[in-house]
Order: sequence, then structure tokens, then C-alpha cells
Amino acid sequence: VEGAFAYPLLYAPDEKEKFYVHMDHFDRLADEFLLISDIDGAKEAEEKELFDKIKENKKQLVSSANEFFESYEDNGRIDFASISAFEEHLHELTLLFKEFIGIELAEVREAHEDANRTVAVSNIAILSVLISALAIAIVVCLLISRRISKPIVALQDAADEIARGNFDAGLEDLGGNDEIGQLAKSFDSMTARLKGAFDSLRKSEDEQRRLAEENAVIAEIGRIISSTLDIDEVYERFAAEMQELIPFDRIVIFTIDQEARTMSAAYLSGFDVRDRPHGVVIPLAGTIGEKILRTRSGLLVQPEDRAGLAASFPSLLPLFDAGLRSFLSVPLIFQN
Repeated sequence: VEGAFAYPLLYAPDEKEKFYVHMDHFDRLADEFLLISDIDGAKEAEEKELFDKIKENKKQLVSSANEFFESYEDNGRIDFASISAFEEHLHELTLLFKEFIGIELAEVREAHEDANRTVAVSNIAILSVLISALAIAIVVCLLISRRISKPIVALQDAADEIARGNFDAGLEDLGGNDEIGQLAKSFDSMTARLKGAFDSLRKSEDEQRRLAEENAVIAEIGRIISSTLDIDEVYERFAAEMQELIPFDRIVIFTIDQEARTMSAAYLSGFDVRDRPHGVVIPLAGTIGEKILRTRSGLLVQPEDRAGLAASFPSLLPLFDAGLRSFLSVPLIFQN
């Protein structure tokens, strides 16, 4: 022990100065610690008391070292009392440091546990918010899905109806100006166009069918005319076929004598009209026959009243008085 304490004085005097430098550095560190560490909490008083004891023991430690150095320098003897005091203060200072550090570590652990509890509470809160947000998102998705799927199902049902030929299936009840509403309007517009096209096609087919039937009748009439030399038989069969082509109440076939300017009823079928029996000969003037002889084209007369008919075709007045209201005349021309 003597050699150890004498060494700084005899062989390494710089170590003595380093000792005091370290002690001064300790004081500065202690002051800085007080500035940067906000000693608080449940053990604040105990911490301050310990810190004061540490500083006091440090002073006594330095004082013991001073006494040793001064005694050795003055009389060259080792002051074992100073060494013992130095060791006691050093030991006490070590214990105080351990106790102080233990308190600080305990506070750190407590703060760490508080932080963990706070994090756990925060995690639970975040998880609750996420679950709530997920539930809300699911509900919103279901509502949006239903809002989207309902018009799509209606669109599919309407398309199925159109596929079955029901062009009256529409989507007017969807309404709205969003994409679904615009789609419904476009679908209704397409349905209307399809209906118009289908109606036109159906009318065209009906017209084609009607023309085919008429051509068949006309062909049959031609076959009838060319099948016999008996004109009366031709007339009868001709009238029967004409009845299939154009339903009529009365049909008359006139022959026209251009030189005598007369018309004679060569054939008559239907109800009788006074003054217009079979075989009657009437003047050509004022008749439909006179006009179609000139125009060589058919003529349809549908008078609004008796006065108008009398002004244009007076020869038709007996037929008008008998109840007929529509008159169709067609020229049958043979060898000019």
C-alpha cells in the first residue's frame, strides 16, 4: 500500500495531477448531470439525498488524499489513517453509486413498462379502429355491390325478355345519371331501335308474304284464262280467285265498244243493284271506264259524299245509293 501511494510522488508526479484533474472532471460531470437529468418521480427525494451523499463522499475522498499527500511530502511517512479514510470513502462512494444507479435503472424499467403498456393500449386502439374501419368498409362494399348488382340483374332479365321477343321490357325504373343510369338509357334506346327494326322486318316479311300470295293468285288467274275457251267459265273462276286477292261486295267485267261509245256488263257477281243488271249497256261518257280507257291505268274512287261523286262520275250514283263506298277499276287490254 505504501509503495502504491508513494509511486505518484516518487516516480510519476504527473499521476498526482491527473488524480486532481479527474476529481475536477467529476465535479463538472455531476453538475452537468443535474442540468440534463430532471430528477423526479416517486423517489425524487431519495435520489437527491443519494446524489448529495455522493458529492460529499467525493469531497472527503479528495480530502483524505490531500492529507496523505501532504503528510508524505512533509515528513516522508505514510499516514495509514488517511489511507483508511480514503478507502472507506471510496467504498462508500462505490456503494452510493450502485444504489443511485439501481434507482435510475428501476425508473428506466418502470418507464419502459409504462411505454409498453401505452404501446399495447395504442395497439388495441389501432386494432379496434382497423376492425371498425374494416366492418364499415364491408358494409359499404355490400351496399355498393347491391346497388351495382341490382341494376345488372335487371339488365340481364330485360335482355332475356328481349331474347324471347318481348321488346317492351325496359329499364326506365333504374333512373339516375350515373354510369348505371346511362347504361339503362342506352339499353332502352337500343331496345327501341331493335323493336323498330324487328317491326320493319316483320312488316317486310308480311309484305313479301302478301305479294307472294298475290302473285300466286295472279298466276292462277293467268292459268285459268289460258285453260279454257269458255269465257263464262273463265269469268266465274276469275271472280273466285279475285275474291281471295281482294275481298269485294260486287265485281263487274265490262266490255267497251269504242265506236259506239258504250259499256256492256259481260259478267257480274255479287249483290244486284237497280239499273245495273247483268248485260246492261250504259253510255261511256261520265264513267270510270271512259277515264281508264284514256289513261290505261287503274283508278280508285272513294267519294266523301254523293254530290262530289255526281260531279266526277255520275254513272256510279246507283251504286253509291245501294251502299257501296269504294270503287276500283282496272283496264284489261287485249291487242290494244
